[in-house]
Amino acid sequence: MATYHNYAGVGTTYSQQFGFSQAVRIGNLIKLSGQAGWDAEGRVPADAAAQIQLSVENVDKALKAVDPSLGWKNVVQVRSYHTDLEATGMVMTEQFKRLKPGAGPVWMTFQTPKLLLPGTVIELEVEAYVDA
Repeated sequence: MATYHNYAGVGTTYSQQFGFSQAVRIGNLIKLSGQAGWDAEGRVPADAAAQIQLSVENVDKALKAVDPSLGWKNVVQVRSYHTDLEATGMVMTEQFKRLKPGAGPVWMTFQTPKLLLPGTVIELEVEAYVDA
């Protein structure tokens, strides 16, 4: 059985506005909708590094909406969508090294001309695994 989850604030707002859930749990697998670099009010900063940091934090919020004990330690796969991979790829690499030292998730990157929210330079699509 699948269960659907949203984190408080902008996570719930975007879910209602666009008609999707921030996270779904199917057994031991958790899949997240794209987590971009929006702040608690839905604003997207101009700075790419700040957006990446917020994206990482939003992934954590979405995982904790499923279960407060979850976090980046449970992440097994990341698909990152970049509007300028050259400008953001290495910044994301440094985040992985910090968040998952020694054993990072599998990672696939894509460059795209545009993401949903104006000014967004990165969006993270994540899968996590939980032991039974």
